[in-house]
Amino acid sequence: MRARALLLAVVLSPLVLPGCATRPKSWVTYRFFVDAQAGDVWFDKVRDWQQREAESRAADVELRARGQDATGSLRTAFRKFAGEERRKLAQRFVIWTQEQAMIYYRFDEKQDLAGDEWPTSHDLFVQNGDDCDGLDLIAYNLLLELGFAERDIYRAVIRRDHDGEFHMVTLWFEDPDDPWVLDATGAMTLRMRRISEVPGWTPAVIFNAEAHYTVHRLEHTLQAGAR
Repeated sequence: MRARALLLAVVLSPLVLPGCATRPKSWVTYRFFVDAQAGDVWFDKVRDWQQREAESRAADVELRARGQDATGSLRTAFRKFAGEERRKLAQRFVIWTQEQAMIYYRFDEKQDLAGDEWPTSHDLFVQNGDDCDGLDLIAYNLLLELGFAERDIYRAVIRRDHDGEFHMVTLWFEDPDDPWVLDATGAMTLRMRRISEVPGWTPAVIFNAEAHYTVHRLEHTLQAGAR
């Protein structure tokens, strides 16, 4: 009985119940975002690093564009791991987005180009659903929310070649020449694929909140003797 009483006392003790714990008589809090002022002992050190970091990132982009990462280097290992994890994350986005699209799909009777007003992200959440023009924003915003660079993420109007119907998807330009397709409703593809892997669909226009481009189709033919 005594052992049970001691156990009960321990279980009910405020020291082990976080919800019942009381604050100490004094504690410390911080204001983290006070503007730094010249003359602070760290001011010049931080500004110097910021400038050099911006320059190094620009140089890093140029190195990647030229394919000059050294094999076996930390830079190469970092890029490889980051790329693999981004692709896994994007694939998870496709699965979750399509699950939500099955719940929140709303047919829009206005299918003509002039009358079909595309919803904003705010509209989508207020209306609690939409057709592909709105549901595509789930994938688009997930990529941005979880840190994908906006310069690599675009919405795309895609034409289905056999009947001329249009569809909206998100393109992730990990490869500037062959982006990944993230399709919220699965009308074009049920899983994340390169656009080159989904024949029969032609992109007409790509855009995001800041940029807008027309897409021109290029025809390639194999040269004699090419493999």
